[in-house]
Amino acid sequence: MRGPRAGSDFPNRFLECQKDMEAAANTIINLAITAGWSEVEACLVVQELADSRLLATSAKAETDEFIRQALAKIIKRPSKLE
Repeated sequence: MRGPRAGSDFPNRFLECQKDMEAAANTIINLAITAGWSEVEACLVVQELADSRLLATSAKAETDEFIRQALAKIIKRPSKLE
């Protein structure tokens, strides 16, 4: 893979990422087909795996923020032993 051009905001960034990843995605799908899965199954699973990854990333961010806020409250509270 080539990776993105310098800078994070340029026209057609999504399309360039798609083109960059196409060969690897096709390889994965073809491996699944060779193993006996249908093309539809393989494509849907790739889509499901991508969705699951995004959900997991989002859930982790939410959990990290919840923990950060909880720790901040604990640190602000005076100890009962004092």
